[in-house]
Amino acid sequence: TVTVQTLVPGQAKGVVVTVDLLQPTPFTVTAGMGELTLVLPYRLEKLEYEQMTGGEVLKMATTGQVPYTVQQLGAPDRLVINLPGIVAGPDLNEPPVVSLLNRAVNVQDSPTGISLVVDQSLVTKFRVTASPHGLEVFFVPQITGYSYEAVPGGARVKIQATGPINYSTTRLQKPDRLVLDFEDALLATTQP
Repeated sequence: TVTVQTLVPGQAKGVVVTVDLLQPTPFTVTAGMGELTLVLPYRLEKLEYEQMTGGEVLKMATTGQVPYTVQQLGAPDRLVINLPGIVAGPDLNEPPVVSLLNRAVNVQDSPTGISLVVDQSLVTKFRVTASPHGLEVFFVPQITGYSYEAVPGGARVKIQATGPINYSTTRLQKPDRLVLDFEDALLATTQP
């Protein structure tokens, strides 16, 4: 909340403006002709990296809805998420990343805000979802290979992927076929 009160009611002795904070936060004050601006930026409070069935997600918890831009860069491959005007919370830590798609998530401060740099092992499709209290970057899993081998009593097909992937099976007839559909996945191999 913001309250405004005079030091001495009814007299021109001064005015006090009080801004109640939920917790300590950085601020800037700029003065212009006939105007004073107090800026209290949103904070990036927490980062989590999670691998789940169907993909991987980088979760960013913030104190409000934040603006962002995303850049895919090469040599080395990385995804840069820029959060202009946002500051790091006091307990912000870079999350551990155990993934075949991404190697690390690094936080970089700049005079204009924060950038998150996702060092990638494999470039993949992604989508960003914004909410009133953060962002989520979903990374699409990749099928990296497959093999067929005869085994006693039948055959085995192995499908290698960057992590657990969603799939469904369908049986078709005339001719008999078994179809595996991999939802929201990329084929990252050219092997026959």
